Amino acid sequence: MAGKSPSALSGREYAILKSLWEHGPSTVREVLQRLATAGGEEIPYTTVLSLLQLMEKKGHVGHEADGKTYRYLAKVSQVKTTRLVIRDFLGRFFDGSAESFVMGLAESPELSPEVWEQLRLEIQRRQDANDE
Repeated sequence: MAGKSPSALSGREYAILKSLWEHGPSTVREVLQRLATAGGEEIPYTTVLSLLQLMEKKGHVGHEADGKTYRYLAKVSQVKTTRLVIRDFLGRFFDGSAESFVMGLAESPELSPEVWEQLRLEIQRRQDANDE
């Protein structure tokens, strides 16, 4: 999906994009139902509509007319957007340092042995790819 690079996203904007990536073009009501199911909170219809309209102005989403109903669709890729969200997170909380984040994560007692093994394998895979 082509489109502008997304600027910083709020949590709700990211949740809306995630809904559109997973389910494709959707009405405001469909997005609203998914957000309520996922988050368990009541969100006014007008809030979701306003967010979609704002996101359209920013270039994150577009719409197509289905009669009198608009179906909104993501105009930014999930991979690029997720990378930008991660970069924003690192910038705000770790001075842009992925190393600081990883070292902080390494000190976390919540990581299971399975997760550590997955991380080890991914690091090894990337090292092997760099050696080639």
